[in-house]
Amino acid sequence: MPTWPTVLVPLGLAVAYPESQWQERAGFATRVKTLVDALQSRPYGDRERAVRAARGLAAWSDSLTKNLKHFVVDRRIALVLLYRLCEMASDPNLDYDSARQISWSFRVIYEESKAIDPKSIPDPDIPKILNTLGKRLELTLPSAGRQEPIEKTLAMRLRAVAEYDPRLFWADFAELAKRLPVK
Repeated sequence: MPTWPTVLVPLGLAVAYPESQWQERAGFATRVKTLVDALQSRPYGDRERAVRAARGLAAWSDSLTKNLKHFVVDRRIALVLLYRLCEMASDPNLDYDSARQISWSFRVIYEESKAIDPKSIPDPDIPKILNTLGKRLELTLPSAGRQEPIEKTLAMRLRAVAEYDPRLFWADFAELAKRLPVK
């Protein structure tokens, strides 16, 4: 089971359940482990167990989403989330796709914060680091109005996957963390 679809869950838990996020993370880890165990229990997995586990995980995710719907992210929380993403980026087990999820999230939160208050994160080098990450991880996707045949982009994307170096990713995020304002 790929890790990228779940890599940002701890971020959601930090927002939705600030007081009990560690308990929620443990519950999430248990649900994911149940699903992974069902998928790996035998060749091609145990379908019935996997369906039950996936439904349980989906129901849990739906409840998290309901808690997040009405949550407003202010400057302070945005900064906490950016720092949290920098911490998450130091995970030695991050694969290429998970690194992309973290990078996209950082960029979106950063750009939204800057759009609301241009002085909120004043360091001019942050966009440069984000551009470097964007090029290294091939973060720019064609828009719906600009679809390109896969043959045009596949070699470039495969090269980005093959050349992914977690140490460079960690270094970029360590640099981003240094450039964020103090919480």
